This record gives sequence, C-alpha cells and structure tokens, in this order.
Amino acid sequence: MQFNSAEKQAAKDAFNKVPEQQRNQMRLSSVRLTNGGFTGSGVLVKSSDSYDIIGIITAKHNLCVKAGIKRPETWDQDQVNKLMADFLNGLSVGYDPQGIDQDPQKTQALTSTNSDIEFRAGNESWDYDLMFISFKGDLEIKQWAKSNRSHRIDYSVYKNIPEFYKQQNQQNQQNQQIQQSKHNQPIQQIQQNQQQIQQKSKQKSKQQIQQKSKQKSKQQIQQIQQIQHDRQDRQDRPSKQILLNKQVFVTGFGNILDSNGQFPPKKQESHPFQVRTATITRLPETVLDKGDLCLNNVLTVTASNNTSTAPGDSGGPMFYIVNNTVYLLGATLGSNYEADRIIPDDPIKCNNSTFLYYQEKLF
Repeated sequence: MQFNSAEKQAAKDAFNKVPEQQRNQMRLSSVRLTNGGFTGSGVLVKSSDSYDIIGIITAKHNLCVKAGIKRPETWDQDQVNKLMADFLNGLSVGYDPQGIDQDPQKTQALTSTNSDIEFRAGNESWDYDLMFISFKGDLEIKQWAKSNRSHRIDYSVYKNIPEFYKQQNQQNQQNQQIQQSKHNQPIQQIQQNQQQIQQKSKQKSKQQIQQKSKQKSKQQIQQIQQIQHDRQDRQDRPSKQILLNKQVFVTGFGNILDSNGQFPPKKQESHPFQVRTATITRLPETVLDKGDLCLNNVLTVTASNNTSTAPGDSGGPMFYIVNNTVYLLGATLGSNYEADRIIPDDPIKCNNSTFLYYQEKLF
C-alpha cells in the first residue's frame, strides 16, 4: 500500500480500535498470492447455501497481471484456460499473518490439480472483476480455514443476504436513473408547453388568456410539484444509500510505497500484511477501464497519494463492520476508475473495489 507516515499511523490506530474478534477475522482471512514475480491479494471465504464451499476470492484481472498482459476486451476461452493454468501452477498462498507489517506464517502450494478457478456470475466476460479459487482435496489451508470462524468470512450466496448488499446493486441504480430520466421528460415537456401557451396567448383576447392561463398553470404546477416530490422521495429513502459515507477497511499484501510512489529503504521485496481505512463515496456503478472495456458493479472509496492501495493489493478484501459483524463488500480493483472519464494514474484520486453482490446474489 501507499502511505505517508501520518496516514499509515492513522490506519493502524483505527484498525487497533476495532474489537479483537473482528480485528482478528480481517487479519486472518486475508491472504497473499505469489507466483514468480507476481504478487496479489485475496480473502478466505466460506460460501454456502445447500453445502459449504471454502476458497479464495480475488480479482480476475490478477490472471492478466501474472501473465504480463492487459485485460482483454473479449473473452477467448482457450486464452482463459491457459491464463488459469499458468496462474495456479506454482501459486503460493501465504496466510496467518500475526499483525500489521508482518509476513504470513504459513504457506499453501497450489496447482491446477489441487485447485480450480470459478468465474460464477462473471463467466465469459472480463467486465466483472471477481474470481473464486476453490480447493480440491484435503489441503492444509482448507482445514485451517474450517477450524475457526475467524479464519474466514462466511456468507450465503442466495439466502439471508443483508439488505445493504441488495439495495446498493447496479440494477437498482440503473432503475433509478431510468425513472429519473422518465420524470425529467414530463418536466421539460411541461415547460415547453408553458412557453407555447405564452406565445399563443399574445394573439388571443385578454379574457381567453386569463381563463386558459389559470387552468394550465394550476395543472402544470400540480404536475411539477408531484414529479419533484416523487423524485425527492426516492433520493431521501435511506435504504438506497446505506453504504454511502461508511468507513471500510481494505487489506492487502502489495508493494510498500511512500507518498511519492517510491519504495522506502529495504522495502522493495517486502509484502507483509497491510491495512488502510477509507470512506465509500460512490455506490456500485459501471466504470471505464483504461481501454474500451466497461467494468461492472464497482465501489469507489476515498484515496490519495498519501493513502492508497498499490500494485500487489489487487484482489484484497474490503471489509465493512456493522453490529460487531465483519462483512466482505468486495475486492480491490485498482485506482482512479471513473464512470464518465478516463483519468491518469497519478495523482491518485480514488480507490475502487468490485462489489460482491452481482446479478441478484452474492458472488
């Protein structure tokens, strides 16, 4: 991660103020992914409904980072199969870090034989940036994750999903935009009608003007007032903005950088457990990739050159704590992704994570 000294200390202080049980869960569920010169991050989870599945959620674009290529704009299954095999074969998962700035104590070697990659709702497309690494057989990391709830994040894919996931999904935002667009049109039409009435009224008698003007004005005022009331009512509904302005914790094992984006002395090869705090500024939306691709269901949080994720943090978890429960909101996508424009990587304006809730279920 990238910090100046004050922001790094502030993040440590905020993390240490979290109750021990929740603090341990965020720390122990976070994992480091390495393979050759590649470093990424992820989170141990148990997703369940009819049966339990333990594995790692990380960023799909880590496949491309490992291969040294840009994220493709189209899905080629043969290419994806090769990317998956190259990613898994030789992958080392580091887990059980003992604290901030500490390396994982344990490692698990993965291959394409003892593990697999699932894309679930994001299958056959690069526009949703999550993937799930599942374990085959009785691996030590699997047994460790099962042994204690603090070693993983539990969630149900379909059932008993907390409302803040559902209320923030992209479809709700699209529906809201459509509804607002439909309501904008009547207002514009009403305003145009008012102008037409005023022009025509100049050619008519004073009595006709007064009668029609009174009738039209009353109806138009009522319509505008009702439309504006409906729009304001939708904006004021708290369920639509449950996560907005909430604090989150983001963890990862990426590069340790100073506020200038440089490696401090003796930190170039170090990839210990790190954490930063951030505030959610925009709810899930579609953002522009650096190329022509659009990326779906992306949360945006505060960041700057003084506090940000860095290379190697991709796929690291974003945690939200409510009622003493740790929830996984998503996984780190990167920095400076916007909905309506492409901006340079420097200076850092924001951080982005892919939201866990997609297509009416948790990933």
